[in-house]
Amino acid sequence: MNNSFLDVLEKNQELFSKFNGEIIKLFKFPSDINTMFRYFLINSNNNYENNCEKKGISIYDKERVVLNSDKDGKAYLTIYGNDDQTVLIIRKNDSKIENYRNVVGKKITENEFIETLDLYQNAKLERAGISKRFIKEDIPPINICEEMDIFKLISYYRYLNYEYMKEDVITETFDEPENEGSKRERRYGGTVERKNPVIDYSVRKSALEKYNPKYIIKYIGNKENSEYDAYIYEKDDYTLAVVEPVDGLSYQYNLNLGSVDKDDNELIKEIIKSALEAKEEIVMLDDAIIRKNHTTMQSFNDNLEIFLNSAKTTKKFYYDVEKSKDVYRK
Repeated sequence: MNNSFLDVLEKNQELFSKFNGEIIKLFKFPSDINTMFRYFLINSNNNYENNCEKKGISIYDKERVVLNSDKDGKAYLTIYGNDDQTVLIIRKNDSKIENYRNVVGKKITENEFIETLDLYQNAKLERAGISKRFIKEDIPPINICEEMDIFKLISYYRYLNYEYMKEDVITETFDEPENEGSKRERRYGGTVERKNPVIDYSVRKSALEKYNPKYIIKYIGNKENSEYDAYIYEKDDYTLAVVEPVDGLSYQYNLNLGSVDKDDNELIKEIIKSALEAKEEIVMLDDAIIRKNHTTMQSFNDNLEIFLNSAKTTKKFYYDVEKSKDVYRK
């Protein structure tokens, strides 16, 4: 029996290409697998726990996991530590990745990962008072694909690809500026906890789709839960983008892109990426960028109607939208 999760991922690598290899955080690896990731990260960097503590991040937060290929086309998994410094690479047993890939952290083979997991699970049995010698049946060797829920992961990505093919989604990455975080921030620093419950993304997505977007660009950031879907619309000779945070905690960006061709995907991708990466002081000075916080579904729908249908109202948001148009008016 072939007991290689990297073989399975390698054969299905095209499923992950639309996501730049990212194993999105909505998918949860089983607890023992996350424990192994954390074990190797801690043991590869003596300062790992202190680094995470200084950043105010728990070592138990979910790490960023990316599927890559080496120069020979062999799959390997990269686990990025929560300290943004430490990296764990799990490579195929016959991969030569160590000859040309330099990383701060640890590189291990798939066999090393499986053997360590086996030792850990045996130790758990011992701690529970169940010694191997008291188990009548022989314990089968670890089936790593089952332990990691690899086939569930493959099925999930097949579903995602089907959904994104229907919606014609393009994927892009960006580096979130330091002044932004997973919580909304006041203009002059500090954080504020939201008072209203987060509006479920499926509800917000349904509202955005009612205005018939031309296509969607998915942006995956370099920080936890940093994921946006940019809905591209055409209205009154303007190309408009509503850039919606999937987690519902960060700002929604309403961008007037002027007369740029809605089909010029590359230019539109770069403009939106620039807005997402812009520092606070730049955003506040650019009238073509309007940021909004989610409050209630009623205000969410009202703002969409103002931005996408030019609904007139006394709300300040209406005047912000009109000001964004002035940027491009002759």
